Parts: sequence; C-alpha cells; structure tokens
Amino acid sequence: MSMKKIYWGGLLCLLAFTTAYGDELVIRDGFQTTRNASALQGRPLAEGGVTWESTPNLVVTKGESESAVMTTDEKAILAKVPLTLEADCVVLTAEVRPSGQTDDKSSWLGIGLGTGKSITWDGGLFFLLHDGGVMECYYCPPGKNRMQIKLQRAASVKPTTTAVKLSLQYQKGSNTLTVWVDDVNVIRNFKLGDFVPNLNFAGFSGVHLKQGVPLVTSFSMVITK
Repeated sequence: MSMKKIYWGGLLCLLAFTTAYGDELVIRDGFQTTRNASALQGRPLAEGGVTWESTPNLVVTKGESESAVMTTDEKAILAKVPLTLEADCVVLTAEVRPSGQTDDKSSWLGIGLGTGKSITWDGGLFFLLHDGGVMECYYCPPGKNRMQIKLQRAASVKPTTTAVKLSLQYQKGSNTLTVWVDDVNVIRNFKLGDFVPNLNFAGFSGVHLKQGVPLVTSFSMVITK
C-alpha cells in the first residue's frame, strides 16, 4: 500500500490507497467568460467533464477584474454538479463574496453535499455564511429537521470582506466532517455517528442575495477513491 498527499486550496487530504483504488477526479471552474449574463445552467465546468445544473436565476458575467456567478433576483439559488466517482474523500471549496448578501437577516450563501433536491442539501452536509460573518454548519437527514453542528462568528469575515474561501471535507472511512474558512480550521473531524451523507451532488446555494453583484468566483472539488 502506498500513501498519497493531495494539496488543494490550502488543504491537505492524506489518503492510503492501493493501485486498484487510486482514482482521483478534480472538478474545477473559475467561471471565465467573455459574455455578460450567460446562463449557468448547462454550462460545462472548466475541468472535470461535468456540467452545471442550476436555478434559472443564476448567470455568469464578466466583471471589471474577474468573472463571477450572479443572480438576477433575490429568490433562492442552487447550483450543483454530480459526483461521478464513488468517493472515499471529498474536498469541496468555493470562493464566495459576503458583499452579495442583503440586509435581510435570512440572507445566506453556502456550500453543500447531498441529494441536490433543495437549497439546504437534504440528505447531506451544509455550511453557510450569513449576517455579516456568522457561520452555520449542519447535517441534514432526509425528511427530518437539520441537525446543527456549529454556530459561531467567523473572525476573518466582515460585512465588507471582498472574498471568503469556504472548504468542506468529508471522509467516508471515518464518517467525519472537517470545515475551513480561509484555511482556518473551524470544525475538525466531527463524527457524524450513524448518519451517512448522500454524495450524489455538490455545489453552492443561497437565498435573498443581491442582484447583479458577484456571489461566487471559483468552485472546485477533489474526489478520491
């Protein structure tokens, strides 16, 4: 048996694997475009061989300095990609813009893994930012109330912060969740007990967000088997 280290977005996933179980899939998108307001739905990712599935209010727009995903209204948003490789370890990372949140206390933006049927990632894991840097993390048994893992204010996130990197890692062997905000470990190896998350889809979601301003500027995922 050999050991392999995977560095991704400042994170380290240390995996043991045999030659028969050394598959890795990298999925990545920087939302590069030369057009304004092109639909995210049906858009291929830059790397990984998968295509975005999203609510119709999400568009990709070229900004002055970078391209980004924006919304055309304040309704709920959901963007997801399928996990096409059965995963032993998943590391999901997105760079988000807290300035895209409104003053509405119910405004939030986050990342998740799950069935992809709802913005709160039913059957999976869900990590969000709202209210000027308050972060919440949940696991979501299908058909039941969300179970909160943690609620606290992320010290690095202010209402004026231009970019925040959210990262979530799930390890199947230990059935644990680890979360980072800007490479600061805020949840470490949280044991999920008898709850095993659905890993059909991963992506980002939110609600009551500002129209026409950057929300997400990069998305990536490393899936290892």
